[in-house]
Amino acid sequence: MIPTVLYEEPAKGRDLRRLAGAVLTQAISDLRGGMPRRRREAAEWIFQGNSGVITFDTCCAYLNRDPDRVRDKIAQSFGPPRNIVQAFAEASSRAA
Repeated sequence: MIPTVLYEEPAKGRDLRRLAGAVLTQAISDLRGGMPRRRREAAEWIFQGNSGVITFDTCCAYLNRDPDRVRDKIAQSFGPPRNIVQAFAEASSRAA
């Protein structure tokens, strides 16, 4: 038997914006104070291109934000992207 959920309408734009906002908020939270592995993964997701099922650029698009401007704001808060990714990669390798 097929669940009736499959027959419901696709998510509305508001739902996608809420999801995008939650994903972006979680990444920033992980970058700010997560475990070393999560900090590194968040930094890579934000600063090193479009990886994953839901990309950073996709989240920004749903939120009507310019990805480069958002990255710049994050970099202003946490330091240059290279330093962030490198520092988290080094911390992760030491912790392993």
